[in-house]
Parts: sequence; structure tokens; C-alpha cells
Amino acid sequence: MKPDFLPTVRGALASTADTSRAPAMRAYVRDQFDFIGVGTLQRRSACKPLLAVLNYKTSTMTRMSHCATILCGYAASPCCSN
Repeated sequence: MKPDFLPTVRGALASTADTSRAPAMRAYVRDQFDFIGVGTLQRRSACKPLLAVLNYKTSTMTRMSHCATILCGYAASPCCSN
């Protein structure tokens, strides 16, 4: 993985963020996680081209899930081990 991958993903998500939606998203998961207000459809469209370059041999949904986990800082993931 290139060292600038995570900042690139964060930037792509930040550009689609809607901070007015963030409190409701946080409440939905009982205040367990912080949100920036990016919905599922927006997240998928912003990240799909970035994740395609990883050459991770699994579905796009799995790649997005693994990289979302990394962005949240919860665990290492094989999607970013290139």
C-alpha cells in the first residue's frame, strides 16, 4: 500500500461529508462511533476508484469494510498489506 492511501481516502470522504447528518448517524449506533456524515452510497462512490488499485482479490464490499476498519483504527486488515 502506498503511504498516501489513507489520507487520500480520508480526503475523498471529507469532500462528501455532511456534518448535519453526523449526529443522527452517531445516535443510530448508540454513540459508539464518531461520524462525519457520509452516507453509504456516497462512501461507496467516493472510495470505489481508490480501492480498485489495491488488487485485493475479494469483493468491493469486503475491501470497503476492511479499509473502513483501518480508517477507524480498530484493526489491521489485509486490504492494505500491498
